[in-house]
Amino acid sequence: MKSAWMIITLALLLAVCGDRNSALQAAALDGASGSAQPGEGAPNNETPLTAARENGSQVSPDEPAAPVYDLQLGEAVFTNTCLACHGKGVYHAPVFGNGADWEPRLKQDLNTLIGHAINGHRGMPPKGGFFLLSDEEVAAAVAYAVDRSQEILLAMKRKKRSEACDPVKNLEKCSKPELEEVLTLQMLWLLGGGGN
Repeated sequence: MKSAWMIITLALLLAVCGDRNSALQAAALDGASGSAQPGEGAPNNETPLTAARENGSQVSPDEPAAPVYDLQLGEAVFTNTCLACHGKGVYHAPVFGNGADWEPRLKQDLNTLIGHAINGHRGMPPKGGFFLLSDEEVAAAVAYAVDRSQEILLAMKRKKRSEACDPVKNLEKCSKPELEEVLTLQMLWLLGGGGN
C-alpha cells in the first residue's frame, strides 16, 4: 500500500513537472522570436556583462565571447519554478529582490552560480528539484536572477547616495568628519577670494 502511494505521488509529480516544462518552453517561444545564441546580439535579452562587452569595454582578443542568455526564458523559468523557494527564503534560499541576500553571491562568477543551480548547492537540490529543466533553462534562470539582482543593488546604491551627506540638501545626514571637510573647503574657497 505504501509503495502504491509513492508510485502515484511520483507519477503526479512527473506529470505536473512535465506540463510545467512544456508551459515554460511555450511561454519562452511566445515571449521571444527565438532564443539568443552566443555571439548573436540580443539587445533586450542580454546580461550586463554582455552589454559591457558590446558597449566598448576592454576585452582581450584571446578571451572567449561571453554567452548570451535568453532572459525572457530565464524569467519564465524563474517565475514558474525558482520562486517556490527564492520567493520566501525556503531553506535559507536568497530571497529574490532582497539585495542583502544576493550581494555576496553576485561577487561570484556567473558560471559558478550556474553550476550551483545545475548541480545543487548547500540546501538546494540540483536544478532546484525541477529535474526536467534543461541546463540551458537553468542557466537562463540564473542569468535572469543575477541581472535583476544587479539592477536592484544599483538602485539601492543610488538611493543610498541620494540620502548621503549633502551640505546643501541633507546637512543633517553629514557626520562630524564630513562637516569638518566641507567647512574646511568652504574656508579655503573664501580665503582664496570666493570666486572674485
